[in-house]
Amino acid sequence: MYPNSSVITSNSKYRLPSSFRWDDAYSTTDDFRDVFTWYSITFDLGPETAANGGCAMTEEIATLLFVFDRYTGVMICEMGDERLIYVNRTTYLR
Repeated sequence: MYPNSSVITSNSKYRLPSSFRWDDAYSTTDDFRDVFTWYSITFDLGPETAANGGCAMTEEIATLLFVFDRYTGVMICEMGDERLIYVNRTTYLR
């Protein structure tokens, strides 16, 4: 997802007809601030909602077409020379 990143793992789960979930993990050597800003803008996420050690979490719940709710959570962890990015997106039928 993030430009200049490598996919570590990607998984999707269907629970039709009620939900669809994507879980993805990426790695990049880009600056933490650049990665955080890109995800915040791309997914229209709010400010950091939690932090633990070298990791920052941000998330948002949005209503789409009055029929679906979409949860997006992004956790970015500082790991020495690289950043690990964990993305969860889940769409629920209301």
